[in-house]
This record gives sequence, structure tokens and C-alpha cells, in this order.
Amino acid sequence: MYLADAELSGKGPNIERPFTMTKSVIAGQDAVIPPAHAETLVAALPQSPAVLYLPDAQHSNVQVFPAYGEALQVFFEDG
Repeated sequence: MYLADAELSGKGPNIERPFTMTKSVIAGQDAVIPPAHAETLVAALPQSPAVLYLPDAQHSNVQVFPAYGEALQVFFEDG
């Protein structure tokens, strides 16, 4: 079974320590973590992170898109 085919509702780990997700990348053609799963995760967070949506990206090629490099540079410059 592929992760994309799994029913993940209620199956996440219990996170006992708070954490903050400030950035998220959603690859529109991701077959490992489907965009709908990533969007559900983002929607469930108490504070919405900045989301970079790359509609033509797959799971393992986000680095070839200029917008990803630009967002990564901003992340390291601004935190």
C-alpha cells in the first residue's frame, strides 16, 4: 500500500510538546503525500503557516522550481 492510499484520520502520533510550523510546501503532483493530505494538515494547525503551492511539482523535485529556491532563501534570511 502506498501512503497516498492510506486512511490517516486519527492515526497521527500524539505530540506532547508544542511546535510551530511556519512554512509549508505543497507539491501539486505529489503521489507520496497527496496535496489533499497536506492541505488537511495545514488546515488543522492552530496557526496557519505560509504555504508555497507548486502545482507542477512532485514529491522529490520541488528543488527544481525557482519559487522554492526563492522561498528557501527568504526562510534563511528572515527565519
